[in-house]
Amino acid sequence: MVRHWPFLVVLILYVGLAFAYSRATPMWETPDEPSHFAYARYIQINGGPPIQSFQEGKNEVETGHHPLLYYYLGRLLLGETNLADFKKLQHNPYFSFNNNDGGVNVFSHQEENLTMPNSIAAGYTLRNLSIIFGAGTLLLTYLSGLLIFGPTGAGERWLWASRGRTPATLAAVFVGLLPQFGFLSGAINNDNGIVFFCSLSLYGCLWLILRPHPVTSSFSLLGGIVGLGMLTKYNEIAYIPLVALAIGVVAVRARSWWLFLKGGLISGGVCLAISGWWFVRSQILYGDPAGWGMWRSSFASVDQSSSFKWNRSNLEHIWSRWFDSFWGVFGWMNIRFEPELYAWPARVMIVAAIGLTLLTLAASWSFIRQRRENRSNYSLQSHALSQTEDKPEKLEKAITENLEPKPPDRTTLSLIFLALSVGLVLISALNYAATFGDAGTQGRYLFPMLSAFALGSAAGLTWLPGLLRYVIPRRWTILSQVVVGGLAWLLVSGAGFSLGYLNLYALNDKIIPAYTIPTNLSLNALPSGATPIQGAEFAPGMWLAGYEVTAPPANLKVGQTASVKLTLYWFAKNSMKENWIGFVHLYAAGQDIGQQDGTPGQGRYQTFFWKKGEIVKDERLIPVKSENWNSVIIEKQPLRLQLGWYNGGNRAQLNNGNVDFYFDWNR
Repeated sequence: MVRHWPFLVVLILYVGLAFAYSRATPMWETPDEPSHFAYARYIQINGGPPIQSFQEGKNEVETGHHPLLYYYLGRLLLGETNLADFKKLQHNPYFSFNNNDGGVNVFSHQEENLTMPNSIAAGYTLRNLSIIFGAGTLLLTYLSGLLIFGPTGAGERWLWASRGRTPATLAAVFVGLLPQFGFLSGAINNDNGIVFFCSLSLYGCLWLILRPHPVTSSFSLLGGIVGLGMLTKYNEIAYIPLVALAIGVVAVRARSWWLFLKGGLISGGVCLAISGWWFVRSQILYGDPAGWGMWRSSFASVDQSSSFKWNRSNLEHIWSRWFDSFWGVFGWMNIRFEPELYAWPARVMIVAAIGLTLLTLAASWSFIRQRRENRSNYSLQSHALSQTEDKPEKLEKAITENLEPKPPDRTTLSLIFLALSVGLVLISALNYAATFGDAGTQGRYLFPMLSAFALGSAAGLTWLPGLLRYVIPRRWTILSQVVVGGLAWLLVSGAGFSLGYLNLYALNDKIIPAYTIPTNLSLNALPSGATPIQGAEFAPGMWLAGYEVTAPPANLKVGQTASVKLTLYWFAKNSMKENWIGFVHLYAAGQDIGQQDGTPGQGRYQTFFWKKGEIVKDERLIPVKSENWNSVIIEKQPLRLQLGWYNGGNRAQLNNGNVDFYFDWNR
């Protein structure tokens, strides 16, 4: 266990981050979370899964088309808790998926701890179930890495940068510290269950093909894993061909088609025994084994299968949404990193792809060369054995020695299985995206291949430092091991630090502020540094009490964009129920040189939060291009600001709700 301390560190960090995501994100503010909770609650009340309607909007549980295993486990955790207060869940009436003017929260959270305490507590319990599944996925990724890379490395100079723990640990870092995985692990979502079972399926296949003498019970275990996966979510179907291939590899190695038939019957039989009843139920209730027709009919408004076109534009759109939300898009897909942050993972993946390509070429060449040597050795051994007694036993031993997986053989097989895992899941996810549009283009739908993706990326990245072994002379073996191994562990540490920092940034700078109502924006009096305004009344219930302006530096570089910082101080004459959107236009010499629209408090202190008599601090940054601002500086142009409000629902401006005022920045 001591040898695996780097993985234990990653595991501890994962659990801590997943728990932090679970607590930082308000309950119900992850995709479909209320529906997933409602499914477990339905089983608690009725003792079984819901029967779905073909008609959209008529289902009590929107996710009731999914198999039940994740929800049944959740129901066990719920116990006999009375969850009747779940009916008091309230939507945010100002929320829109088109913009964040009404806040990023889909649901109202002001009083939910008082109105629905049992459901809130139960929800956090179910989130803990997801964290457990995520920890299992992380462990399986690491164990798969040890299988592929060998507990002490494969031994060949061209293979791995260091011992097998290095790439295995790097793969664990990619999974455990991936921001989107941590966020998903802190949510009530059956994707956590299916990602675990898909990772377990991959591990089972690798264990079967990389062990020299698989036993019959392995077929039963694989069938059981797939069966449980199918009872969790249909994504498991992508791993059925992989299981069949693994059994085929074992059969070819043993030169026994009977073994292939036997393995298929055993694994398939166990799988059907565990999950077959669910498909029979769906056939009886909905007319097809997976209930696909019911599923599409009950989500008819987002079903675009008849209109989707397979063209470059649509594929680029799907890929863009996949990529961003694979790394980190939070909330209900409405809290994002800055665009430039997504560019860094793309660069790392390009480097990993280069390393993986070179590794694949090296492994393929070594595989071909070894096969030639094996055939040659087998011929020589067969000829020698023909001249001796006790031929059957010695011949069988010779065959076994030549068929047992060697390092290049295990490398090639492993890469094939990783590639197939990624490819099959991509095909499945692409079909789902083509059917349900943007609702189906979430990165979490790619997570069933997360272990395979992480292992392949780790293999490519850790193989690159190993190229130094071709530079360092063979006689300096110890120096080669120290340098290459040190670089590999430096790579692991760098990845861990970078992803860890990205997680902290996501939590502290994105998620927590997005759901926190600021307290420092409510003032009792106008600050001394503000310029007071008289008579700037805005209907229906606000005055502009004053403002402050901070100009960008003079002489901006060509092509540079700076911001004029405008701080507005609004006096709330009355409390309001409406969600008013403020707009600001900046004019110089009659030309509009910058504008900014949005709700007060940078989208976090909407007008429906305002209290009668308070002064609200509203900071806005107005972007200005360098050529426009430099003209203002050179010509000493006075600036004019135009302010106004409009309703977020109908975009209609307030009557008598606009005001112009001037200021000369040189003053």
